[in-house]
Amino acid sequence: MSSVVTKADDVGLVLERAENGDVDAQFKLADLYLRGSGVPYNPIKAVKWYEAAAEQGHVEAQFTVGAMFENGRDAPQNYQKALKWYSRAAEQGNYKAQHNLGLMHLNGKGTPVDYREAFKWCLLAAKQGDVTSQYIIASFYQQGRGVDQSFQNAARFFTAAANSGHTGAQTSLGALYGKGKGVPRDIAKSIELYTAAATKGDHVAQHNLGALYLLGDGFEVNEAKAVQLLSTAGKQGFIPSQQLLGIKYQAGIGGEQDIVKSLIWHTLSAETKHKRTVSLVNSIRSGLTEADLLIADKEIARLKAVIEHNRLRQSVARNEFRELGNPCKGRAGSCIVLQFLTVI
Repeated sequence: MSSVVTKADDVGLVLERAENGDVDAQFKLADLYLRGSGVPYNPIKAVKWYEAAAEQGHVEAQFTVGAMFENGRDAPQNYQKALKWYSRAAEQGNYKAQHNLGLMHLNGKGTPVDYREAFKWCLLAAKQGDVTSQYIIASFYQQGRGVDQSFQNAARFFTAAANSGHTGAQTSLGALYGKGKGVPRDIAKSIELYTAAATKGDHVAQHNLGALYLLGDGFEVNEAKAVQLLSTAGKQGFIPSQQLLGIKYQAGIGGEQDIVKSLIWHTLSAETKHKRTVSLVNSIRSGLTEADLLIADKEIARLKAVIEHNRLRQSVARNEFRELGNPCKGRAGSCIVLQFLTVI
């Protein structure tokens, strides 16, 4: 039986036990080398002892060294070794390994993209309460990816994740309630969920909530709230909100009509180089005075700087998120677009 290694143990004693095959001591020694605690920082020795413990079935060592090989931090990046150790830990029921293994199959890291394998492993993690896995599984069910499409199951897993405060799940579940897919249609519930996510900065929720306030759907239109929410999302670089504001001010939807403001938001959305939008911008500009164009161009320049600043901030946040081992590409949430009210 392995002896229990405590923080009070002398490093020399830990080393002796590790060399004698004590799995807990091997894991402890690896941790000491990785943190540089009581010994010089040495990631090579850390990997050596994590793998020694992992070979003996130490599940946390298997997960830890798998993460090191996947992320390329403190160890050379090696997806094959990451898959090996994640698989062993996942088979022992480690939900973190199950989640990360699912993502490797989803993103094609060290293995061909395989949605069914991704679904299999993320489902196991989701059933253990891993919130991000619950969101991913819900997205799979919603999109029919790796499993037969089921809006009922999508709603079930989105609900589980949303109840734990997952922002993307709140937005996606709000979309399902708004359309009555997998759940009874309930606009009040949709607004409640969008509001919770929008308050935390989710631009899809801000957009959808703003669109609802602009268009009205069984409740009173609120132009001020609509503009505030859509502008917030638009300043994050969210093109559907920029497009919607351009159309709102062009047509006077919800109240105010302002062709200069319309030009501003259409111009920002035209960064996509969409031919119809570029043509529309040119058409609007041709009908404005030089004074109006000066006002518009000054505001366009200011907003572009704001958008670029927000994009840089979001990029840093995304990189920090990836380092946690929980990347999730794409968004399952639906986005309301004013033209023809389609969802994307």
